[in-house]
Amino acid sequence: MPKPQDIFQLAQQEAVRVTASPQAWQSFLYTAAHNYHTTYLNQLLIHAQRPDAAACASMEYWNTKANRLVMRGSRSITVLQRRQGVAVTKPVFAIGDTTLLSQTRTGGPWEVTDTTRLLLLQGKPDDWLTALAQDGVAS
Repeated sequence: MPKPQDIFQLAQQEAVRVTASPQAWQSFLYTAAHNYHTTYLNQLLIHAQRPDAAACASMEYWNTKANRLVMRGSRSITVLQRRQGVAVTKPVFAIGDTTLLSQTRTGGPWEVTDTTRLLLLQGKPDDWLTALAQDGVAS
């Protein structure tokens, strides 16, 4: 894993590079738009390492919270994170480096299922919410 100082230097170099021309800035904005949840510094780092990367997150997030698995052989993108006031490096992976863990549930919690469809059509919102909660836990 590279040293935080080296990664910070990469971000500084990338800031100079992306502001050098309108085309470079547009390319950076594309990357930043697909990684809006992270800091400007980390957006620069993601762009420097993989300009096409979208929705970057830690392996822990993908494997435990997003129902996705980081594929073997995927190359991480190094970003900076502050831990107890000290900058440390952190590997993240783009959504393109992942695959679904389970094909059973890919929709959001608002998805209409066979269980909730009848209740929705009957106009029983409280029953629908209860069924949605039970269906979401069962899936």
